[in-house]
Amino acid sequence: MSKIRTLRHVADSGATMLAVCHAVGCRHTRPVDLHKLMKAVGELASVLPVRDQSHFSERMRCPECGHRGMFLWVEQPQKPHPISNSRMNFLVTAYDRETNRVISDVLRASDRRVAHGGFSVAEAIMPAARLEMTFQNRIIHQSHLRIVRGGRG
Repeated sequence: MSKIRTLRHVADSGATMLAVCHAVGCRHTRPVDLHKLMKAVGELASVLPVRDQSHFSERMRCPECGHRGMFLWVEQPQKPHPISNSRMNFLVTAYDRETNRVISDVLRASDRRVAHGGFSVAEAIMPAARLEMTFQNRIIHQSHLRIVRGGRG
């Protein structure tokens, strides 16, 4: 399964989410309506909490006991998503430099040269974003890292 960072990634992967009540005496579990949640908090909302920022799961209320706060679990789909089995192994993703949140997936490609070209174009048109190129979920190039030839390490 590819990296799941945002609610849009969860929906696109075909995975489902479960919400579990924070209250120890309750622990009510229910499926999450992803489309309703994406309308409420935005599809680019991070699945994992970001340091020093409140997470939308803390505002969710248990329908059984009324306690505020839910744990979120992402369940893998029963059938693999076609994109994960495709040959589009290169991915260029744009992140906000300040919050480190995903802005968008810029490009999916099957060829390294196409991915590098797309990365270069994305750097030119999105100078404020931090770009990352991955191959099969391994980071192979980042826009904020520069190679300095002849410099000291």
